[in-house]
Amino acid sequence: MKIKKVGLKIVGQNLRLSENKYLFVHYLKPPKLNFPKYSFRFRKSETNQVLIFDKVRKKWLVLTPEEWVRQNIILHLIENMGYPESVFKIETGLYVNENKRRSDVLVYKNSKPFILVECKSYNHEINQNVLNQAINYNLAYKCPYIILTNGIIHSTINVSEEPIHFMNRFPDYNCNIASFNS
Repeated sequence: MKIKKVGLKIVGQNLRLSENKYLFVHYLKPPKLNFPKYSFRFRKSETNQVLIFDKVRKKWLVLTPEEWVRQNIILHLIENMGYPESVFKIETGLYVNENKRRSDVLVYKNSKPFILVECKSYNHEINQNVLNQAINYNLAYKCPYIILTNGIIHSTINVSEEPIHFMNRFPDYNCNIASFNS
């Protein structure tokens, strides 16, 4: 396996590392997701794992396919949709049928859960099972909106109205929930 020296800042979906950091070439091309290009900070751990810096939690995390999707949607909501960094809770614990689980991303508005985001790896299909998982998690949170994403396909669901319905965009953080319809 080739090793490539990376010593410059590359904006976009590529790695941004300080001088004298080495990474395997196959880590230099994360898959293209259905988001605008963002600048991320990466580094290599002592055990040779690629880490990504989580801007919200202010810590380094192992870069997994699901984490890549999670970091992209968080930055999209912050940088393109105007969501404040302070409204995100990431990997929050909850109980579903007496089993401990973790939701991927919760977005709060006026101190109440506003959006539940369920992230899957870019090679994982968004299907009925993913929707069922998010709906089960949302029984605890009661968010008016759910976003399901694998980074390529995004589904936004308004669950605040009967019948629940899919929407063609992400909720605007500054919207009035009652007037926000697809």
